[in-house]
Amino acid sequence: MKNSKLIFALSFLFILSFSGIQAQSKSKLTEEQKEAVLTQLKADKERLALTAEQEAPFMGITKKYTTMLKELKESEDDRMGKFQKLKEIQSKKNEEMKALLTESQYATYLEIQKERRSKIKKLRNQ
Repeated sequence: MKNSKLIFALSFLFILSFSGIQAQSKSKLTEEQKEAVLTQLKADKERLALTAEQEAPFMGITKKYTTMLKELKESEDDRMGKFQKLKEIQSKKNEEMKALLTESQYATYLEIQKERRSKIKKLRNQ
C-alpha cells in the first residue's frame, strides 16, 4: 500500500513537472513556479533536439495531457481510481510521443522521465 501511494505520487508529480501546465491552466502556481516549469520545458525541448515540425505537436500533446491530469487531480475518484487513470494517461501520452519522436529522441524522453522520478523520490525521502 505504501509503495502504491509512493508510485502514485511520483507518477503524478512527474507528469505535472514534465508538462507546461501554467500555459493553459488557471492553476495557482506562483510566478517562480511558472518560470521553473517554462525553463524545464525549454530545456526538455532542447535536450530532445526537436525539429521545427515537431515543436507544435510536442506542445499540443503536452498541453492535452496536462489538461487531462488537471481534471484527474480535481476529480472525485478515490486514490486507486486516480492511480489507474494516471497510468492510462501516461501510457497514452507515451504512445503519442513515441509516434512523434525519433527512436533516439524517444529514448531521451524516457530518460528524462526516469530522471524526474528519481529526483522526486529523493525529495520525498528528505
